[in-house]
Amino acid sequence: RKENRTLRLSSEQLKKLRLRRGVNTISFSVTTKYQGTTITTANIYLWNHTDKVVVSDIDGTITKSDVYGHILPWFGHDWAHTGVADLFSAVEQNGYRFVYLSARAIG
Repeated sequence: RKENRTLRLSSEQLKKLRLRRGVNTISFSVTTKYQGTTITTANIYLWNHTDKVVVSDIDGTITKSDVYGHILPWFGHDWAHTGVADLFSAVEQNGYRFVYLSARAIG
């Protein structure tokens, strides 16, 4: 059976996922004629609707530069903005949850 492909799930589709509070691991698979099947996993976090959330980019926000922030840690250099870790720790201690965004490749 061929599924309709969409980036937005309906309420019925979300219910079928049977998500639990906290982290839920999911898998995606793509199959092509020439490359076979590739599978990747991701996490879906289910939080309470009253939870406070902060969404932060990493590249150039937490790090001083997109490129250097990606490369210099490999050589033992910290390229984060001064005070960001303390700021984010204080925000977390005030009951906020974080979602970090990045355009960097994983691995």
